[in-house]
Amino acid sequence: MKTTILYDHFIALGGAEKVSLQLAQSLPQCNIETAYADEQLFAAPLNSGQLKHFAHHYFAHWFPTLSLFLFYLLRYRVVDKQVNLLVTGVFSPLVLWRHRRVANSVVYFHTFPSFIQLSFGQLRKQHGLLGAVVFRAFIPIYLWFLKQSVSQANHVLANSISVQQRFDRIGIKTKVVYPGVDLAGLAHSGNKGYFLSTARLEPNKRVELIVEAFAQLKDHQLHMIGGGTLEQSLLERYRHCDNIKFLGWQHPEQLKRMYNDCRALVYLPNNEYFGIAPVEAMAAGKPVIGVAEGGLLETIDDKRLGTLHDCPLDIEVLKQTIRDYAALNDDSADIRYRQKSSQRFDFKVFITKLKQFLM
Repeated sequence: MKTTILYDHFIALGGAEKVSLQLAQSLPQCNIETAYADEQLFAAPLNSGQLKHFAHHYFAHWFPTLSLFLFYLLRYRVVDKQVNLLVTGVFSPLVLWRHRRVANSVVYFHTFPSFIQLSFGQLRKQHGLLGAVVFRAFIPIYLWFLKQSVSQANHVLANSISVQQRFDRIGIKTKVVYPGVDLAGLAHSGNKGYFLSTARLEPNKRVELIVEAFAQLKDHQLHMIGGGTLEQSLLERYRHCDNIKFLGWQHPEQLKRMYNDCRALVYLPNNEYFGIAPVEAMAAGKPVIGVAEGGLLETIDDKRLGTLHDCPLDIEVLKQTIRDYAALNDDSADIRYRQKSSQRFDFKVFITKLKQFLM
C-alpha cells in the first residue's frame, strides 16, 4: 500500500525533516507532502518529486500559527484514501478531523506544541497585547481539534518518553517509537581538535551560550553548522573570533565527516524532544556535552557517552567541561561503547518497528 508522509513544514534541516526524507526513501511507494518547503534547502527532493509542497507561506501571515492550523484543518485534502497516512507534525494531524476514511492513519509526534504552555506575559512579549489575547483564545480551540483529530487515528506514536509524557499531560495517549538515525558513514576517524555544534541557530537551542563560551576560550576551536534567525546577529557579534567558524548548512555527507573528525559535540537545546545530533556524534565515537533535559536523558544515559549538566547552565561550568574534553585522550573502549550505544537508534531498527503500524 502507498504511504503519504505529512509534515507541517520543511524550513530547516532538522531531525524530523531528516527522518521524513529517509522514510520516503525506505518505504515502497512513499511520498511526502507539506504546507511549505524551503526551495533552496530541499531542492533535491522537490525536484525529484519525493517532496511536494503547496507554497503556503504561513510565516507571512499576521498569525502564522493560525494560518497553519487552518491550512491543515480546512484546505489540505487527502485525494487517495487507500493509503497509509503518516502525519508527523503538530498541525498536520488536524487533517484527520475531516478525513476519517483513510485506510490507515498513523500519528507520529516528533515534537510537542510548546506554544500551548506559554503564559500570557510570554505571549504578550512575543506578539503584543492584541496578539496575546488572540493567541490565548486560540489555544483551547487548537487543543480541542487536535484531540478530536488524533482520536480518529489508527495508531498514535511519540518519538521519545519525553514527548510521550507531555502529551499524556494533555490527555493524548501515545506509544514510544524512537526515530531512526542514518548511521552510515559515521565512524571515528581521529580528532582534529575542534568542537562541533549542529543545532539550528535559534534561541531555544542555547547556541548563544555555546558561542559566548568559545569566544572566551580563544585556544579552542568551534565549528557551528546550521542557520536560523540568530545567524546574522551571531556573525556580526563574533566576527572578530578567529576560533569560531560559522559554516551554515552542510551537505549530509560533509556533516558526517565533521562528526568523524571533531573532538566532541556541544548540544544544549532547551528540553529537546529527542535529538538526532547526539546519536550521530555517538556513532562517530564522539562524546556529547549536553544538558540534563528532554530526550538527551534517554540517549546520553551513561557517563561514557558524555556529560549532561543541570540547568540553568552556568557559562563557567560549560567552559570547564570544554577544557576537560579538550585535554582528554581518546579511549578506544569508550569510542567503541559510544558506537555500540548509537545502534539502539539505527534507522533499520526504527523502520522495522514502524512497519508494525503500517498496512
